[in-house]
Amino acid sequence: MSDKLSIVKYHYVRNLAGSRYPRLQALSAEHFRQQIAYFKQRFHFVSLETVLNAIQSGEGLPENAMLLTFDDGYSDHFLEVYPTLSREKIPACFFPVGQCVLENRVLAANKIHLILACVEDIALLLKTVFEKLDQDRADYSLQAKEYYWNKLAIPSRFGDSKEIMFFKRILQRELPEFFRNTILDELFVKYVSKDEKSIAQELYMNLDQLRFLKDQGMHIGCHSYHHVWLNHLSPTEQEKELDLSLDFLKKIGIDLTRWTLCYPYGGYDNALIQLAKQKGCMAAFTVEHRMANLKEDNPYVLPRFDTASFPREK
Repeated sequence: MSDKLSIVKYHYVRNLAGSRYPRLQALSAEHFRQQIAYFKQRFHFVSLETVLNAIQSGEGLPENAMLLTFDDGYSDHFLEVYPTLSREKIPACFFPVGQCVLENRVLAANKIHLILACVEDIALLLKTVFEKLDQDRADYSLQAKEYYWNKLAIPSRFGDSKEIMFFKRILQRELPEFFRNTILDELFVKYVSKDEKSIAQELYMNLDQLRFLKDQGMHIGCHSYHHVWLNHLSPTEQEKELDLSLDFLKKIGIDLTRWTLCYPYGGYDNALIQLAKQKGCMAAFTVEHRMANLKEDNPYVLPRFDTASFPREK
């Protein structure tokens, strides 16, 4: 038996060539199947329930244990991921966002991804952002654009350029919420679609699909209701966000005495952890990039590897 656990997180998994957004940064469905073949030769897939039992009992997991997690509740996960998992009898965790499913809203993060997928010239997008900063600096007490550039224009370790990372970071949380959403919505309408509801229905799973996955033995967990940086909320706001999320999980049929939480963007604080525990949360997942150790790690800050960290079977 072992205390070590490799937790892998996925987002988009789709047939890019045949999709509406072929430039979207996603793992192709074929590469996903290849990666699963690679994992099967080297790891022992475990369910979330097995992990929770190991945490509670301290008895450990099988050697080379691996847990698969899928964030944001994309329709890709039902159409492309589930058939492979079902065929290979592999358990997994899915973390949908309440507002996307119940209100047909597109996440700010996904709006950013879709805009980048539709606009090849990043300079065009940055020009709009800089113009908005100049126009509304006084109204929102904004810093000079050089300040934001020096702070945010840092390439990612997964290959995104400093320009793309700047665009993502400044519209994810750096600017005041109303101001950044105004910019984002304007760009979304201009370059992606005026019909956000239709895009959301295409992009995310619906309640029936989530209930089906749950009935097939997949774990459905909490990924918040609005997909916000939970550590940037007050305790009162954190509780409201969790309560909305738990109401959403209840509609799927989830046992609210034994649920799990996946922090959007990996953002959490001690107040949130204590609140989640009080409401029946059994474990929570971050975006820290390393192997988990169930004996040493706090079960409410479990790290995960990104799928890009692993090769595919040739």
